[in-house]
Amino acid sequence: MKALPFGVQFFEKIRNPAYDYAYVDKTDLIWRLANKPAPYFLSRPRRFGKSLMLSTLACYFRRQEELFRGLKLERLQRESGREWLEYPVIHFTLVRCEGRDEGDIDRVLAPQFNDHDALYGLDTAALADGAARFRHLVDALYRKFNRPVVILIDEYDAPLLQTLRPQDAVLHEAYRKRLRNLYLTLKELEGRIHFTMFTGVSEFSGLSLFSGLNNLVRLTLKDEYSALCGITRAELEETFGDRLALLAEQAGCPQPEYLDRLSWLYNGYHFTPRGEYVFNPFCLVQALDDGTLDFYWVTSGNATVVDYILPNYRVNAQELEAGLAISRDELSGMEDRHGDPLPFLYQTGYLTIREIASGGGFFGDERYVLSFPNIEVRMALAHMLRRRLFPMDYGRFSDELLGMKRALATGDLPGFMRGMEVFTASLATANEPADSPMREAYFRNALFTVLTMLRVSARQEVASAHGRSDCEVELPGYIYIFELKLRSRGTVPEALQQIAQRRYGDKFLNEGKPIMCVGAVFDGEGHAEWEAREYRELLGEFS
Repeated sequence: MKALPFGVQFFEKIRNPAYDYAYVDKTDLIWRLANKPAPYFLSRPRRFGKSLMLSTLACYFRRQEELFRGLKLERLQRESGREWLEYPVIHFTLVRCEGRDEGDIDRVLAPQFNDHDALYGLDTAALADGAARFRHLVDALYRKFNRPVVILIDEYDAPLLQTLRPQDAVLHEAYRKRLRNLYLTLKELEGRIHFTMFTGVSEFSGLSLFSGLNNLVRLTLKDEYSALCGITRAELEETFGDRLALLAEQAGCPQPEYLDRLSWLYNGYHFTPRGEYVFNPFCLVQALDDGTLDFYWVTSGNATVVDYILPNYRVNAQELEAGLAISRDELSGMEDRHGDPLPFLYQTGYLTIREIASGGGFFGDERYVLSFPNIEVRMALAHMLRRRLFPMDYGRFSDELLGMKRALATGDLPGFMRGMEVFTASLATANEPADSPMREAYFRNALFTVLTMLRVSARQEVASAHGRSDCEVELPGYIYIFELKLRSRGTVPEALQQIAQRRYGDKFLNEGKPIMCVGAVFDGEGHAEWEAREYRELLGEFS
């Protein structure tokens, strides 16, 4: 059984026989890209394999043929009949930029410039300015090798993502100007550059940095490159089949069922409208290594980035659960750091394209529905919301959740609602007016957080032919349908009437379980009025 390449970002290492790593062969896509020279841009979340992809491109352009033996690229190169040319390669990363001060970018780039000088026998150290040194490096390589240069920039936006908070606005703008000057160098040297590739987490505040580049090809939404980063289910079975068989045996279930469990947690990323679904490789490989189906997303670095959004935007997690529509232009064109958060949530991996909503491709009118890709991301967002919404310690929070879970399992609705009152009483909404949209957002996010972290079979904002129910919970002994409102938005009878008249429970009528309907109204200060009725009884009253 081959070793798992957990955290390996260098193609040379992953192909070194001494390590005997398993490798998901995507070199056909690499070959296709490399043989269509252009300035490219790709946005994908952190820990999705962007660095390994750029390392593979670097090895191809350096003509390290031995690394590609037996891979798809070797066959494609041979069948093409083209000469495999070697190019000088500049490969930089900004991922280590910490956002401390204006000198951070230079401190990160300086040792990388030195490495390139040593590799190619150059001396550019006399130029302290990053843009000037970059320009000199490209020019020197072009003259030395009499061949245009390949430029690969990993995590181009790292300095910007580190300075998203309002208090960092001045430094953020300074970084923008610094990076713009650096990247505009490419425009000046266009005739001496063969291939360019930028990767990053987002297009947020980003693509204006490249406004001087002609014909920048944005791969982010291109279906043919949907699986360039990430692992498809077919690739998982082909590359890790022996390990899957072992883990399924240890879990005491058939392999297809174990694959479904992995998919439920780590699959579901659909970055392009008609492309392939992919697993998060960071979380997937860690789960295969640990033999444990756990939540790894919060350690991937994406949580830190998106944590900026929660205090600065009115994010309604229940709406995200249901799915929100956005146009293609809006999805790929986020430039204002204070704009709509949906593109940013998509780019950071918290939302993915669930379906095409409308449009036929005329003037960018196609619209997509975005929602959570999987339960792991949903749970990660719930954990972040918990820290912001509920000032109680995690031990007390967990105890309250456990009591509510037991109450649902035994049909103890008064016990469950007491728990809900505890949580809504702790919300920091005292300074918000009773009919404030922010109070409503707090309330909806509290419901999302509690119901998600209960880890029961709970679905929120469930669509039907007549509307959306707030929450439906299906347990071995009971089915619950909740309609939960703030007092400023309705009454208990209206909540129950809505459940009946919109026929939310019809799909459960043949399940052979009690269908308990709960209408509840919260005042936002910890008090609730509520009533529970059996669904069939409600139908008789309101039909």
